[in-house]
Amino acid sequence: MPIWNSCAALQTNNIQKQLNNYVNYVKTQKEKEFGYPANQNIQLTQFYKWYTGNNLYSAMVNNAGDPFDSSKSYMNALDIEREVIEYFGSLYGFEKDNLWGIVTNSGTDGNNHGIYFGVNYLEKKTHKKPVMYVSEDAHYSNMRLADLQNLDMVVVPADEHGRMIPEELEKSLIKNRPALIVYAMGTTFKGGIDDQEALNKV
Repeated sequence: MPIWNSCAALQTNNIQKQLNNYVNYVKTQKEKEFGYPANQNIQLTQFYKWYTGNNLYSAMVNNAGDPFDSSKSYMNALDIEREVIEYFGSLYGFEKDNLWGIVTNSGTDGNNHGIYFGVNYLEKKTHKKPVMYVSEDAHYSNMRLADLQNLDMVVVPADEHGRMIPEELEKSLIKNRPALIVYAMGTTFKGGIDDQEALNKV
C-alpha cells in the first residue's frame, strides 16, 4: 500500500474516533442538562426518520431570500416556510393579507433580520438613520448586532419581570431621530414579554 494511502487511512480512523468520542460526550451530557440555554427534551424522532429515510440530507434545498417572492426558480421549500409564518402570524393576531416574515436558524439571526429590515424601512421613510432602543433584559445579541450594523443604541431599563419600562423609554427618546424599538417576546433569562400597547403609546 502506498504511504499516502496509509496516511489517509490513519487520518480517517483518527477523525472517526474523534467523532465517536463526540457522540458519546453528547449522549452522556444530554442526560445532565435541563433548562437554559437549550431544552434537551427534543421529540423529533419521527421527523428525522422521515428525513433520513427519504435521503433528503443528500439534496440542497435553498430558501434564501423573501419567502413571499414566488419568482424563485431553484429548488426550495418556500411554500412550507410561508405556512409556518402564516401559522405563527395568526397566533399573534396578524391577518394573512397583512403579514410578512422569514424562518431563521436562530434567535440571533432573527434579531439581525428584524433590525436590518427595520433600519432600511425607517431610513427610506425619514431619510435619517434611526436610533435603536432595546430593553436591558432583551437578548444580548441585540447589542452586538447594533454595533455590527453601525447603529446608535439606547439601552432602556426593565422591570423585575424583564419587561421594558414605558416611562423609561419615554425619558430615553432622542426626539429628532426615528426610533427603532426592539420588542422582546420572551426574554432569555426571565421570559419577559414587553407590553407593546404601552410602548406603542409612547
